[in-house]
Amino acid sequence: MREILVIAEHREGELRSSCLETISKAHEVADKGGLEVTSVIIGSNIKSLAEKLREYVSKVYLAENHEITYYDCEIYKHIVSKLIREVKPLMVLMGHTSYGMDLMPGLSSHLSLPLVTDCIDIELSNGKLNAIRQAYGGRVNVKVSLKPSETYLATLRAGVFQPAKPTQTKGEIVEVDVPPLELKVKHLEVIRPEIEDIDISKADIVVGVGLGIGAREKIPVVKELAETLGGVLGCSRPIVDRGWLPQTRQIGFSGKSIKPKIYIAVGISGAANHVAGIKGARTIVAINKDSGAPIFNISDYGIVGDLFQVIPILVQELKKVK
Repeated sequence: MREILVIAEHREGELRSSCLETISKAHEVADKGGLEVTSVIIGSNIKSLAEKLREYVSKVYLAENHEITYYDCEIYKHIVSKLIREVKPLMVLMGHTSYGMDLMPGLSSHLSLPLVTDCIDIELSNGKLNAIRQAYGGRVNVKVSLKPSETYLATLRAGVFQPAKPTQTKGEIVEVDVPPLELKVKHLEVIRPEIEDIDISKADIVVGVGLGIGAREKIPVVKELAETLGGVLGCSRPIVDRGWLPQTRQIGFSGKSIKPKIYIAVGISGAANHVAGIKGARTIVAINKDSGAPIFNISDYGIVGDLFQVIPILVQELKKVK
């Protein structure tokens, strides 16, 4: 049985959410095509991560070496390309993260394999890989069909797919030989930002604020709604451009993709850039005084009205039932 190989991404002893999201989509494709999902994990002291990873795939290729303490493109490329030559998977997937954007083009060039990046969906049709990508700032979805190949490479956009759930049976762990390494890059330390904001992509409830708020001083009106719901405050790009909220709160094509249980868009028109980041939301509620705002086209529920009249009523009623 041929494989869909997922390159696992991990940091500080934890699997990244983008890795589990990629595995989830891999299973969906594999189930339709009679394939199995496997994964390769590379690093130092990662046997515990391999144990966790085997809960989601049928086989884990463990490439462990005490010298690989940090991600290194050349080392990853050497190990993964050798594994691809030996296993010959039908597809190799990775999240469209900083690591994925760094590694996958190098693999494509090194092995002369077709690559499609930042996919929001993929499928196999007659053995060929088709992918959906966005263009023009998310305004257009483009279907891309790759040329016939023994192996296809693709990166999947983070935040689009739901994380994988453990399978009924644990996969096997296969240790991969790691040859002596020639480290060309020396990692000195990890420097964190002085101020770390919340990760809105992990929240179950997100309330987004747009230019309809009118002024920076009025944002607390929407923030109170988010806090009353036990959620977090996000925003559209124009809010960040004006410096009213930090970039970590930006939702959309140029910000973060979110997949909360509930997303409430307040004073947001529904530009394509923003809509691209909320497609994973289970339920979308829009509050806008413009009944013709595009955001209503994708909303499950809509309230046409002045946000400064609507939100205080919502907050008041929510506090009654808490």
